[in-house]
Amino acid sequence: MQNFQNLRFSDAHERDCARVVSSLLEADGQSRASLAATLDLTSMTTSRIIADLLDNGFVTEDVAERRGRGRPGTLVRLNAQRIGFTVIKMTSYLVEGALLDLQGNIITSQTKRLNDDADNQQMTVFLQQMIQALRASQPDMMVHVGTTILVAGIVDVKKRVWLITSRWPQVRDFNLAEALNPVTPLVCLFRQLDIELDVHFKAETAPVNTAALLHWGWGIGLAYCSRDVASIAHQGPFGEIGHWRFDTLQDRPCGCGNRGCLETAVALPVLLQQLGLDELTSLGQEQDIGGYLQDASLADHADMQLAIRLVARALGNMCRILFPDRVYLTGPFTSNQAVFTQLCSQFQAEGLVGALKLPDVIMVQTENQDILHSAIRPLIENALGNLPAIAAGEL
Repeated sequence: MQNFQNLRFSDAHERDCARVVSSLLEADGQSRASLAATLDLTSMTTSRIIADLLDNGFVTEDVAERRGRGRPGTLVRLNAQRIGFTVIKMTSYLVEGALLDLQGNIITSQTKRLNDDADNQQMTVFLQQMIQALRASQPDMMVHVGTTILVAGIVDVKKRVWLITSRWPQVRDFNLAEALNPVTPLVCLFRQLDIELDVHFKAETAPVNTAALLHWGWGIGLAYCSRDVASIAHQGPFGEIGHWRFDTLQDRPCGCGNRGCLETAVALPVLLQQLGLDELTSLGQEQDIGGYLQDASLADHADMQLAIRLVARALGNMCRILFPDRVYLTGPFTSNQAVFTQLCSQFQAEGLVGALKLPDVIMVQTENQDILHSAIRPLIENALGNLPAIAAGEL
């Protein structure tokens, strides 16, 4: 259930309304008695809260299935389509957008290609138009409360500034909060890697205190989290392992302006061209490309062997800095068993320090629905803290 210590309310009634909505998000279709018991509310307080939420369209109340004799009770259900969010994923040249309701159900979605020479102004127009197109499918009562943008590259999460990305090299220091202000009340900016790591870390059943996720695809990036401290990534730019520089690559210019960056040898477009598979870039989506790479003969190619050595070395160096308990690996190359096996073998050969051992590398795939649910979590928190404003149409 939502942590309400981070939210501010004008009175206890507003807080308790938010608590009821949050409880229904966890388990929809509860009786008034169940809500009162779960939230430690009196029956009178519960009735007042439900009446307010019913009047403002946040919940409905249905007759429950009869059990035994007597009058059947009622169940309070969330009206999930009362509140909506948009999520835009910008991790390949094909940009994915979705409109979701309060329970994370997709109302509508679309995919559009954005030219790789787009600059800040073109990016602004593109994103504004996508959000407006998604919002055009809102149900009549839905109030759109914000947008989450998921990106790759270097970001300042707090300032909501996209500093640099290899996907669109002409997009620099792009302030998403300012750019999207005309079409959405609130903007949240995250690297998709951090969202994906959050999904897998929270699903862990083993006693894992720290974890890292390495993505090897269009670019190569790192995410890290710990159960004991706030995410490092949310404090500012972090994890651009793709721009670690290697002497062996010093003759290769990188889109970031430097030479010798890891991405110049291991990024998906570079390797596809070297492998004679550059036509696959037209697919746009990494998961589609991964399907083609799954059974391809890749591991014995000289350029791929160099890439595997460099990624293994980068992973080893990362572990000597952060010492994670778990390492997740994602991206289209992980679908090729021979490449993945060689990478794991060379990574373990890196060694750690003294008697300390490197963690195993776990190949994972992140379901799109899980990414979307995690991406709207901060928007849900904002919505719960602003139910009166939503009811009044002030957002």
